Amino acid sequence: MDDVIVVGAGPVGMLLATELARRGVAATLIDRRSGPGEGSRAVGLHATALAALGPSGTAARILATAHRVERGEARSRGRVLGTVQFDRLHTQHPFVATTPQAATEAALAASAGAAGVAPPSWSTTVERVTPSSQGVAV
Repeated sequence: MDDVIVVGAGPVGMLLATELARRGVAATLIDRRSGPGEGSRAVGLHATALAALGPSGTAARILATAHRVERGEARSRGRVLGTVQFDRLHTQHPFVATTPQAATEAALAASAGAAGVAPPSWSTTVERVTPSSQGVAV
């Protein structure tokens, strides 16, 4: 029995399980989906996310194929409403890294595997969490 059960094997759950494993905490990943997501849920990865993904090697995996966006514009009816200059950030990654969601999840899965995290248990639904004197039953 592992120390932690991570419910949700999307980007956040995969990162959490990886970081726990890197610190010697065994984690089991479960997800109600039948497999990794197909669609995208984010425009890209910002500097703070890339910094969090750095120690596990995930940022390097993502950046190998990602497009780096240094400037963004908000528009309405052809009119520029505002501009964001990511390249003015004083960070290691002064840009937004855009990549398909599937590529992000594959990079996270590779980092998880390298850290010793077992593949997620797909098609698994949590119905109840019950605390007891020995721990928690899921």
